[in-house]
Amino acid sequence: MKITIMGDPHPMARPRVVSGHVYYLSRDVEWREIIRWTCVKAMARREPYDCALKVRVKFYRAQNPTSRQYGDIDNLLKGLFDGMNGIVFADDSQIISVIAEKYQDKENPRVEVELRAIKIAV
Repeated sequence: MKITIMGDPHPMARPRVVSGHVYYLSRDVEWREIIRWTCVKAMARREPYDCALKVRVKFYRAQNPTSRQYGDIDNLLKGLFDGMNGIVFADDSQIISVIAEKYQDKENPRVEVELRAIKIAV
């Protein structure tokens, strides 16, 4: 399955804790909602995968991939997988392999995700 999420991906910041309440930056909440709605449309009422998955992700941002402004790839993945959780797959613990790449595309920022179901012999 392939899913393309349009928009400029960004790394998720650490949540803030104030007086015992956890807060996320509004840009992080908005980006996660874009991911979720795109995935809901892509799944077209199908149930989330309930098997092991291999995932390949290509992040396209306006920034140069090696610049500090681009973000750490693990933080880019965290936001993506959190947004897909419960929609594309039951839980991100099902992901057994990840290939993640960063690219520059000033005109068309996006995330391209390819998922493959894997059968594991027990």
